[in-house]
Amino acid sequence: MGPAYRAELAFAQEEQGTKLVNTLTYTSLAHRDMVAATGMAEGMEMSFQSLDQLLAEAQG
Repeated sequence: MGPAYRAELAFAQEEQGTKLVNTLTYTSLAHRDMVAATGMAEGMEMSFQSLDQLLAEAQG
């Protein structure tokens, strides 16, 4: 397991829906760069797109 990091999720109600801000704070720039190089950001984006689609289908 790698170095620790802090994850914060903030939800805010907006006119067109709910806004989610996901903030990850790493112990160092090197750790951040290492994680970024793994493709984690792209994987998270794919997950959020899947969630968007699921929610849209659920709303009909």
